[in-house]
This record gives sequence, C-alpha cells and structure tokens, in this order.
Amino acid sequence: MVSSEGACLAYFKYKKIINNTEKINFALKKIINKRGEPKSSSSFI
Repeated sequence: MVSSEGACLAYFKYKKIINNTEKINFALKKIINKRGEPKSSSSFI
C-alpha cells in the first residue's frame, strides 16, 4: 500500500507535469498560429 503522504506527493508531481505540458502546448499553439499555419496542426497532444 502507498502511504497517503506518498500518494499526495505523487499526485502533485503528476499535476505539475500536466500543468507544464499544458503550458508547452499552449506556447506551441501560439507559435503555430503566429506563423499562420493551419490550426489543424495544433491537434497533437
């Protein structure tokens, strides 16, 4: 069994990674939109 403390730490690490990924994707979409490329290319995750 994972201790509740360990579970919390794992959750926050996971959440941090998700937030960073979202920020990176948002930045990439901004760059793609600035270039004037079709928005369909922003469908990648």
